[in-house]
Amino acid sequence: MECFHWMKNKKKGKKGTMALKLDMSKAYDRIEWEFVEGALKAMEFPDYFTQLIKRCISTVTYQILLNGQPSRKFFPQRGLRQGDPLSPFLFIICADAFAGLLKRKAASAEIHGILVARKAPVITHLFFADDCLLFGRANEGEADVILQTIHEYQKASGQMVNFEKSEVSFSPNVSNASKEVLRQRLGFKAVGSHIKYLGLPVVFGRKKKEVFSMVIDRVWKKVKGWKEGFLSRAGKEVLIKAVAQSIPTYIMSCYRLPDSCCKEIETILSRFWWGSKEGENKIHWMSWKRMAHSKDVGGMGFRGIKDFNTSLLGKQFWRLMQEDGSLFERFFKGRYYPRGRITEAPVGFKPSYAWRSLLSAKDVVVAGSRWRVGNGDKINVWRDNWVPSTPGFKPLIWQDPTNHLMKVSELIDEDLGQWNRTLILDTFMESDAHHVLSIHLSRTLPEDKLIWNHDKDGEFTVKTAYQILSKQKFHLNPGTSADADSSVWKKLWKLPLQEKIKNFMWRLLKNILPTRTNLNKKAKEPWTAQVVCTGLWKLWQARNNSVFKGEVQNPQNLASSIFDSVLEWNDSRNSVLPNPSVQASVAMANSSWVVQSDAGCFEGGVVALGCIVKSSEDKILTSACQRFSSSTDVAIAELMSITWAIQIALEHKLDNIIFQSDALSVVDCINGTSYSANLELLVNDCKELLRNFQNAVVVYLNRNCNRDAHHMVHVGFNVGSKCWAGVIPPLEVDSVSLDSVAPVPS
Repeated sequence: MECFHWMKNKKKGKKGTMALKLDMSKAYDRIEWEFVEGALKAMEFPDYFTQLIKRCISTVTYQILLNGQPSRKFFPQRGLRQGDPLSPFLFIICADAFAGLLKRKAASAEIHGILVARKAPVITHLFFADDCLLFGRANEGEADVILQTIHEYQKASGQMVNFEKSEVSFSPNVSNASKEVLRQRLGFKAVGSHIKYLGLPVVFGRKKKEVFSMVIDRVWKKVKGWKEGFLSRAGKEVLIKAVAQSIPTYIMSCYRLPDSCCKEIETILSRFWWGSKEGENKIHWMSWKRMAHSKDVGGMGFRGIKDFNTSLLGKQFWRLMQEDGSLFERFFKGRYYPRGRITEAPVGFKPSYAWRSLLSAKDVVVAGSRWRVGNGDKINVWRDNWVPSTPGFKPLIWQDPTNHLMKVSELIDEDLGQWNRTLILDTFMESDAHHVLSIHLSRTLPEDKLIWNHDKDGEFTVKTAYQILSKQKFHLNPGTSADADSSVWKKLWKLPLQEKIKNFMWRLLKNILPTRTNLNKKAKEPWTAQVVCTGLWKLWQARNNSVFKGEVQNPQNLASSIFDSVLEWNDSRNSVLPNPSVQASVAMANSSWVVQSDAGCFEGGVVALGCIVKSSEDKILTSACQRFSSSTDVAIAELMSITWAIQIALEHKLDNIIFQSDALSVVDCINGTSYSANLELLVNDCKELLRNFQNAVVVYLNRNCNRDAHHMVHVGFNVGSKCWAGVIPPLEVDSVSLDSVAPVPS
């Protein structure tokens, strides 16, 4: 891909470049057995082994089915069987002979290949099985040499190049006349650029999403073919993890997918998981980001496509960090960082998309790797990761800013094979010096080695890199407080149960089953406006009937008819169920008790709470207030007042209650229609208390209707924490303590 990127940008210069993509006709079927034998002998395999291989490939018999009946056996005279485990290896050995011919031509300067940078290796050919790419200068001399080499290989091996399907492309600095001459001389089809090689795109423009749309299409077609109606949740989980998420793995190991592509793939998988119909999506009870968390912390263990992409690219970045001398490493080093390490490499001038993709994985690989100290020659004291017990694997502070130590080898006494203790204590702070001296040195002082700190073998793995990224995301977006207890989830997934049952229990513990309450939380209709408008219309009708017809309507029946009308209208439009706060207010007509609460924050860090408990007939049972010092905000104070009101109701053993508050945002948090991380813990406490009632709801009450509770707040500010039975006291009053509250009448 780098070669094609370089060719695309070669717009100046007299020496143009051409790339030839060969199409081998029936690659396996045409290999001559004598050529296989000769190739094995040329590579100095033992004669016994060579004859054994020859017998394996030459003692084959075939039969053809004619009208359902097998024909007589016949014996082939050449070819390798496709599907035979030996065949790919033997084919590569034969193809190596073709590579040898090209190397010989390059050594004699008959072909020149391409050189993308001064210190990069010359590339004359790239082979992968029967996919062949050849590179050379765009002139008639090299075209003739390449054709001669191809014919020589064909004659010896039996292979045949399909010239009609083979392609040739040129760099932009080759004239159209030269292109036409070379095309006719080669007999290849001329193309502007090769679209793909080994299934990967090779040339990129500005619109990356269009290039990678094929990946999205493949995932969509695969998922579309599954009959989700016949699959359990456990079955869907297996298909998503084992099949759908593995489709983009190959391309993601080479390129960074655009964020929009990653999100689109996740959307496709999420719709399949939660279910969807043509033109209609079912409720997504949890975001893909949260489901991508590990099962041990409350997720489903699905892969976040972007993080998985980064982990796969990290594998390639790790290979470059190892500096193993492979063609892959020498090519990128010569092109982008000829005088340094990849960890210090810049993006460079006109970088390829493959290189920029690799650099996107730099942070996670560098953060998770460190040097194992041998002789210390390769390790920079201050820039490299080498101290295993410190954060970031680096010394935190050095004692002498003027210290010019550069290599760890300077801290080692080579004669003794030990640390120079005095120098280390003088160089580092005490804590860092202790960590350095704790590193065990080998007496032989071998070469330093770069290791992956998160695997016992020291080798980079995609799995551990993905786990690092997932943990980082989880700490940034931990989800609900219930997810913090990982022991619950570990026990759940280890239970000896069917997967579909464990999946059900996961949804139950996450409270995302499609119960009526949860469906209410997902309501999308503007219920408050619907109820108010319908209520006003019904009241106007009731007023007219009373004035002109003398008909008096029961208030409870009127309230019921209002909500029935709204429900009937929304049902007719196939709407979802109503908001819980509005649905709760339907029960007000049949409630036994009403508990109103309010809170106020005053200057000097004083907080006052007020509470009124009265029957459905508006008879006061008790009134109470509290005052205490706190610098809390208004929302927390309002939530504390509701919680305190619930506790008062529990002390009086009340049930069938409507709790009312004028803090809409707090009420919404309790009912689950809103969320606040600041209030989450107190909201959970409030919900726990509400579970002690058989029938209790928390609803919003307009501030003008909550004047009694608001009055009790100011009473509390004046007189402190007090309680009264059967009355609402004035602002300044002689009061009794909470212990003297009159018992609730039975």
